[in-house]
Amino acid sequence: MTEDTMQQKLLQTIGDGATRIAQAYAQFGNLSAMLLGQTSSALQLGLFRPLALELALYLAFLTEKAETSLSSLALDETQQLAEEAGFEAVAFTEETLQSYRNAKDAQALFCSRCQNVIATDPLWLSTQARKTTPQASISDPGYVKIIQAARELEALALP
Repeated sequence: MTEDTMQQKLLQTIGDGATRIAQAYAQFGNLSAMLLGQTSSALQLGLFRPLALELALYLAFLTEKAETSLSSLALDETQQLAEEAGFEAVAFTEETLQSYRNAKDAQALFCSRCQNVIATDPLWLSTQARKTTPQASISDPGYVKIIQAARELEALALP
């Protein structure tokens, strides 16, 4: 597989995962959205970029751990997303990767970081009728999508 093809596959996997997670949380706790299939586009768009960054960070960690040729490609994409988000790309990326390296359960840390993106988003908080927070439970549809995205990234990164 060429580097361009692999880059497109990486970006597609990150984008698809971030979209599914954002969509699940845009519908979370909103009965009319669940029944009518309507979601808040502004909320989905607002959640997409920080979720894409979290997915890219996890992918960079996985490719680094697997010591594959994808590692530099994933790291470059991650740093670009971090820079676009307004972070000092190299420092932010290295700090986050170090937290993954030190974690006993990297997938659990990934889930926690994704849920933190949701739980701290002002628009998401304003759409919740009561103080609702993402849960690490299969009854939380967003959590299910996070786990699904983690497994897709793991399958892509780990041969």
